[in-house]
Order: sequence, then structure tokens, then C-alpha cells
Amino acid sequence: MEYIRILGELIANPLLDFLMAFVGMLIVSLLMMLLQLAFFKLFKSKLQYIELFGFKFSKPEQGKWEYRGHRNKFGFEAAFNFDLKACAGMDNKKMVSYEYGFILTSTISCLIISVIICAVCWINAFRISPWFAASFVFLTGFWTLMFGCGRLVVALISIAKTSSKKTLGGYASQAYGMLRSGIPYERMDLRPVRELNFRNVWDAEKITYFPIYFAYLDANGKYDLMPEAVAGIESILKPGNTSKPYLIVYFYLVFYYSYHYIVPSKAKEYYHRAGDAIARDKDSDGMCLKGFYELNCFGNVEKAKECAAAAVAKIEDYPSAVEKEYWRNNIAKLNNAINNFRG
Repeated sequence: MEYIRILGELIANPLLDFLMAFVGMLIVSLLMMLLQLAFFKLFKSKLQYIELFGFKFSKPEQGKWEYRGHRNKFGFEAAFNFDLKACAGMDNKKMVSYEYGFILTSTISCLIISVIICAVCWINAFRISPWFAASFVFLTGFWTLMFGCGRLVVALISIAKTSSKKTLGGYASQAYGMLRSGIPYERMDLRPVRELNFRNVWDAEKITYFPIYFAYLDANGKYDLMPEAVAGIESILKPGNTSKPYLIVYFYLVFYYSYHYIVPSKAKEYYHRAGDAIARDKDSDGMCLKGFYELNCFGNVEKAKECAAAAVAKIEDYPSAVEKEYWRNNIAKLNNAINNFRG
């Protein structure tokens, strides 16, 4: 009883709790990354990048691993998206099932391993004679289990949000489903957030919806609705965030301020907020964007021509026919802007 009393006093120490919560978070983030790397090919996904304590690395389909810079972040992370080539001809319902299957398989496996780690830690904590060391072991198990449970809860909430027809997340998921199914932007009927009247809309849902809504407006020439959409998304952006959803938003904001409503200072701000993500982007859309950026923010016509040529050279690499056509049209707009540039 004396041992349990002293152990209880030690694990009630706020500083020790904080330290071991950090350790538990690291363990679970590492577990999630490793499990996702083990499962992603089974669920028709492809790896975008991995991040180790803020050090980002990516690997093109044909090429070697590349260092992509650093940001202040603890833990481990891997980002994935659908391998559209592997999903060719697959209907959207099946693709969604693969997406949810990947999330649930990874998070449930993580929870199971967290439970095992917790059990091993708790059993052994009472076999360690130095009480201070025992408290470390006990709390490592506890916080690993807590973060493992937290991962699953977040995953279930995310799935509930994106599968519901009564949330912006679900509405956005349907829009991306149409895109993956090959439905062109011209046949979509997307609405501004204010007209949808969804309750309890999360900022994360708005950030997910913005890119496809912006592209829809652009493809359909609804330029008058762009300022409202841009102002709405800018009002919720948090400084210093360079997660994947934010990077995509930055991409379209650079496009907006480099072409649709030219404000070089704003375009440069979002370009630099994205770190080196845009600078290193060699795909057709990235090169097209940089063409507008170089032309209208720096007056660099020759560089813009190089970007346009590179965008044309890479356009056939697009797995999505809808996006390929969208960026083919934007490349044509870029070449027209170059030809008519007056400085």
C-alpha cells in the first residue's frame, strides 16, 4: 500500500504528467506513421511526404528521396492521397470505402498496440523498485493509451463529418467524389458556404472545401464570387500552419493574387507561407502557378515562359482528366498573359 501511495503521488506531479504526455504523443505519432506506411498501398493510396520532427522528405514516383525543408513541429507524420492511376475506373463509393478503410485500419491498429504498450507498462511499473522510475513507466503506458484512444475518436468524428449530408465536410467530400469520378467542374453546382446553412461548421471543413470551390468558380468564370470566398478563407487561416490542407489553400491564394486580382504583396506572402512547397513543385499546376507569379509579381517574362513550357511538358502526367483540362486552360491563359504583358 505504501508503494501505491508514493506512486500515486509521483504520477500526480503536473510537470511529470506533462513530460510523459509528450512521450506518449511521440509514441503514438510514430506508431501511426509506421502503420500508415505499412497499409497505404493496400488502400490504393500513395505517399506524398513524411515528416520527422519537422524535417520533411518526399519521394517522386520516379526519383530519390528529397529533403523539403524544416518547420517547428514535434512528432512524426506521413501524408497520403489517392493513387488515381490505381483507382482508374473505380466508382466513387468504392474509393470512399478505401479512404475510410485506410483511416480505420490505421487508427484501430494503433489503438490495439497502444493497449498492449499500456498493459506492459502497468504490469512492469509495479515490479520496478525505484518509485520515480516506476512512475515514468506507468505514465508512459497511460498517455500512450490516451493518445491512441484520441486518434480513434478524431478519426471517427472526421468520418462522421465527411460522410454526413448535413455537414460542410460531407458536402465537400461529395464534390471531391464528383471530381474523382470524372465529372467536369462545369457540371457541378457548388454553392458558397453562407448559402449552404450548415450548422456548427468547423474551420477545417472550410479549408477542405475552399480549393475545389475556388477551382469551380474559376472554371465556370464566376469571378465575381471569388472575393467573398477568398475573404472568408483568409479570415480563418492561422499563422505558421503548413499542414497539407493549408498548403493547398496557399496555392490557390497565390494563384488568385497573381492572376485574378493581382496584389504582389499578398501573392508573395502566401507563397512564402507555403515554405518551399510551391517553389519545389514541378507538376503542371505548380509550374503554371509560378508562371503567373513570376510574370505579374516580378515582371519576369522569360521566367514565366520557362514555367509555361514546363507546365505544358508535364500536363499529360495528370491522372485526373478533369484537372488536366482545367490546368490546360490555365496554361493557355498564362501564355495569353505573357503575349500581352506590357510591364
